[in-house]
Amino acid sequence: LYRFNGDLDGRGCDGALVLGPDGRLYGVNAFGGPGNKGTIFRLNLDGSGFEVVKTMTQAMDGQGLSQPLLLASDGYFYGCASSGGAFNRGVVFRFFANGGAYQVMHHFAGGDNDGAYPRCALVEGADGALYGTTVEGGAAPQSHGTVFRMTRSGKVKLLHRFDANGAGGGTPVGALRFGADGWLYGTNQSGGVGHAGVLYRLRAG
Repeated sequence: LYRFNGDLDGRGCDGALVLGPDGRLYGVNAFGGPGNKGTIFRLNLDGSGFEVVKTMTQAMDGQGLSQPLLLASDGYFYGCASSGGAFNRGVVFRFFANGGAYQVMHHFAGGDNDGAYPRCALVEGADGALYGTTVEGGAAPQSHGTVFRMTRSGKVKLLHRFDANGAGGGTPVGALRFGADGWLYGTNQSGGVGHAGVLYRLRAG
């Protein structure tokens, strides 16, 4: 359908495509564009009409777009950049499918009270909030990731801080999923009793 040239259109397209309300496919590139910080693009189902929706031209925009976008119920696309932002620890952003302005909703700062380096897609809860994970941040001195909840206004609350030396594991790189029971389910790449990773669940909210 389309072959990236690796220049202005971007390169490193490793996130899943999302169907927008306009019937077009939306995706992200981790690299490419001016400054090589990544792009957000869309195209028609037959491969025509390719266009770059957003070029990550500055560090404050975030960079490292490797996670699929989320089309939320409010009509915005939401996504995560794994680095960049005010503290170079990643951001949560949003934009309207109709070409509305790109907006950074949260700059991850790391430390005890915030996550750092989000590397998975966001999910929307029944409460309208967005949920995601970061691979660092949270409990010090063992900074092995967090699960967070973000309101539509960009307010972030940590739901859990991982310690890879404990049975709960750490480094959550897989996307969260809501079960029919209302719990959040996820995976950790490291830690656990056998130090080979874990599956976990936790209450949302």
